[in-house]
Amino acid sequence: MYPYLREVWHTMRACVERGLNRTGTLSGGLNLARKASLLRSENTKFEPSLMHENRKVSAYALAAAEENADNGVIVTAPTCGAAGIVPAVLYYMYENCGVGESELLDALAVAGVIGNVVKQNASISGAECGCQGGGRRGVRHGGGWSGAIYDRTRRALNARRKSHWSIISG
Repeated sequence: MYPYLREVWHTMRACVERGLNRTGTLSGGLNLARKASLLRSENTKFEPSLMHENRKVSAYALAAAEENADNGVIVTAPTCGAAGIVPAVLYYMYENCGVGESELLDALAVAGVIGNVVKQNASISGAECGCQGGGRRGVRHGGGWSGAIYDRTRRALNARRKSHWSIISG
């Protein structure tokens, strides 16, 4: 399983890096400009550190989404529509938080278990549950594997999940 998860992680990382290093317009007739590189490099003089970190993660997610829109190689995690969420957060943890590859692979294994639970008990289909469902699935994966990275207890994760979802759903 871990050789496959390593391939998944390397594909996610390459996707984000390609997206961050490309400029110009996306293929197709809409002439949409690529913005991930600009978002990452933009720096406001008095930008709070939290906003700076949020902008990094957003740039990573946008980079993967732009690669998806440009028919690049992506990982559907958990779906094409939400394909930027998991790679962005994993890439952020790897590049900015010192999380090693073995920890990321463990996190992907946890995310896979969560994805299978969702697939068996609900839906991973955007056509079936809507676009927001895809985004929420990405967040659930992230919450589960961030717990694996930080070795959270089940009770602490459940308390965090409940408070987190009340904010998002409210």
